Amino acid sequence: MSVRPVIAPLGEKPQMWVMLQRYIVEMLGYVGEKPTNGDYQFPSFDSYWTEQGNWPFWAMAGNERAGFALISREPGWMRVKEFYIPPEFRRGGVGKSFARQILALYPGPWKIRQMAVNASAVAFWHGVIEDMPFTEERFMDKGMERVEQTFGITVEPLFRERK
Repeated sequence: MSVRPVIAPLGEKPQMWVMLQRYIVEMLGYVGEKPTNGDYQFPSFDSYWTEQGNWPFWAMAGNERAGFALISREPGWMRVKEFYIPPEFRRGGVGKSFARQILALYPGPWKIRQMAVNASAVAFWHGVIEDMPFTEERFMDKGMERVEQTFGITVEPLFRERK
């Protein structure tokens, strides 16, 4: 299934909010919390439409929203702040292709962080950046162990698709 990144227009913010809530519920399982009724807070959500250096992307598979990425430019590097592909779109290469296309949009240094307990996410990002040199560190942040990869994206050629 082919996928392409598309900036989420302001009018689609409510749809991204719904998918963000699914993502948060899934992440709660990794920290041992049970979901509650109602929406979860995400204070920086609006900034992806209102502040320079923040971008909300949809992963579009045909006419379907197959996930999202929230990307930020921070001093000295780019960062994937949140990345989500719902279960119904996983295991077909959608996430990896979407992630690589997002990275290719912003050449230069990048940092990507995952919860260490989320071994699937760590393995996913290793697969995304497997063709390039990266460093990785583990550290504690807000009482949780994190894994962070640091790498650089060059303009050409970025990723080679394996046949």
